[in-house]
Amino acid sequence: MLLIRLRTQEGLERVQVPDDGASNGGGAATVGDLRAQIEAQLGIPAAEQVLSLRQELLLQSADLAHFAAADTLADPAARLNAVGVQHGSIVYCRHTVQDREVAPVTQVNTTAFRPSMTVEQLLAKQIRIEREEKGACASCSLDFAAANAFQQYVNQLAFKSKRGGFMYGRADEDGKVEVEFIYEPPQEGAAEELALLLESDAAAEEQRRVDFLAAALGLQCVGWIFSQTAEGREFCLEKDITVTTAEFHEMLRQQRRAGGDDRFVSVVVFIDEAEDGEEGATEIQFEAFQCSKQSVQLWEAGVFDEEAKDATVSHTTKPIVVAGKDVTEVDNDFFLVPVSILNHNSDRLKCSFPVENRIIPQGVAELREHLEAHRHRKYVEKLSDFHVLLYLSKQFQLETDMALLAGAVAAQSEVRDGYQALIDAMAGI
Repeated sequence: MLLIRLRTQEGLERVQVPDDGASNGGGAATVGDLRAQIEAQLGIPAAEQVLSLRQELLLQSADLAHFAAADTLADPAARLNAVGVQHGSIVYCRHTVQDREVAPVTQVNTTAFRPSMTVEQLLAKQIRIEREEKGACASCSLDFAAANAFQQYVNQLAFKSKRGGFMYGRADEDGKVEVEFIYEPPQEGAAEELALLLESDAAAEEQRRVDFLAAALGLQCVGWIFSQTAEGREFCLEKDITVTTAEFHEMLRQQRRAGGDDRFVSVVVFIDEAEDGEEGATEIQFEAFQCSKQSVQLWEAGVFDEEAKDATVSHTTKPIVVAGKDVTEVDNDFFLVPVSILNHNSDRLKCSFPVENRIIPQGVAELREHLEAHRHRKYVEKLSDFHVLLYLSKQFQLETDMALLAGAVAAQSEVRDGYQALIDAMAGI
């Protein structure tokens, strides 16, 4: 049996395709078989499907006629393994079906209610958990430079240590989120866990400066981004889950930390087999999700058992009702709402200065190198990098000097000569 991850306009879904040789890499399953299973399992008629291994298919500007006629998945008779589709592969699907209902994926305890239920269990009967088909966040667009800086560093660590960061940007009334920069707080990453070191006075002070600068730039915390290790990704694929329980709980924790904003979004970064490259080739992927409103409410109420060690499902401290059943464990994917992920180039902020709290240092030498690399640009453009501003905030008064400098960057206006001279002197120029 082949498990194929299908990304549609609605988000990420899963399709199982019978294939007797899937376990040894062979098999005779064809593109036509995949189309038939998409129709049977997801309700998208085969005639309405345009399939590709290229994510450009989902762009509004995509030439659908070209994909339908010339793509490697255009031939229904082509064998899946011959066109690069294997167990765990991501296939992109464009369709015109309206108002689709995405079926929930849950793991439930089939034990029915019994007459001997306690009062607490009767009260739990009122907690009815429903699948949230559509979140408040319509899309998440990452600044290309910021996302690239994050994934490059994780790649330098060979995807052996987890890494996380807070995404800052803006969210409009339609739920469209634009991420302008990523702040990476003090942290210790390992293969299986990520510890954020937020409790020290130094970390709290740095966070205060981050939030002040973000506000001066007209931005706010809109999400959480984290990487999965290569080993962790293998585990998720093997267990047919999107994220581990610890990762899901961290998503909930950060969404609650941000005030429970309905538009708060989490992005997971992982390395995967390249869909159309040489054997053994890999590519880095980004996927975006929201935690459902009910899961956030359950987290706030202390219903999730944080001490449970099961990495594949979330355990609850008391029974809840899912699909009419009394359960104490739920598939984490049940609480995840897929979000369309995009990218853009910020019209103000760049990301070329070393990022804080990494092995790579931030210092006078790095500041000098940064300024000299951009010596032919306007001075405000030299400072139009959040990580530069955060570094300078250690040297200048936050509420006065940095407010003026960040304001100049926000408006792309001229930086006062006095500040230019001070910063140049600080860098030894």
